[in-house]
Amino acid sequence: TDTSTLKLVGAYVNNRYWLGVSISSSANNKVLVYDRNKDWQRYNIPMNAGVFYKGNFYFGNGGGVFQAENGYNDGGNPITAYYKTKNFTLGILNYRKTFDDFYMTTTNSDLTLQTQYYVDGVNTSYNFANYTMNGESGIQDFLLPFPFSQLNTGKTISFKWTVTGLSRWTILNGNLYYTSDTIPSD
Repeated sequence: TDTSTLKLVGAYVNNRYWLGVSISSSANNKVLVYDRNKDWQRYNIPMNAGVFYKGNFYFGNGGGVFQAENGYNDGGNPITAYYKTKNFTLGILNYRKTFDDFYMTTTNSDLTLQTQYYVDGVNTSYNFANYTMNGESGIQDFLLPFPFSQLNTGKTISFKWTVTGLSRWTILNGNLYYTSDTIPSD
């Protein structure tokens, strides 16, 4: 019988719960972060020990000591971050919708926003044109038109935004404009 136990490190930092865990490994190799939106995020960093010092949380692993919730890079490497929404029904489920335009509101950043959409719960992704979020200073609004060459009708839709980089960025809002059929579809 194996009686060894792996010690877990956890901390509550900036309204987020950090938990160092082992996933498919015999040592802590990931950090699960439970955020304000009640969603789990997985960071590909080990967290073997942790301590609060002068109001900041520091954690250590074989690579050194790091401050949590600080910086926009992963040891000098760009971070790829994404967010995927739930499926939106857009009114009555049995009515097909034609997706017209999609407006985004973001903060200014030199990074490029990649936006995908998924129709009717199918895992096939469709892509909007990439957008570098530096069109205006401060907060900016921009249009992502639905490509004519890709699917633009369905009963439900979800979105996925991806950004890779070394600086701060924020998505503030997305507004979908659509036209609903007047007759229920099969």
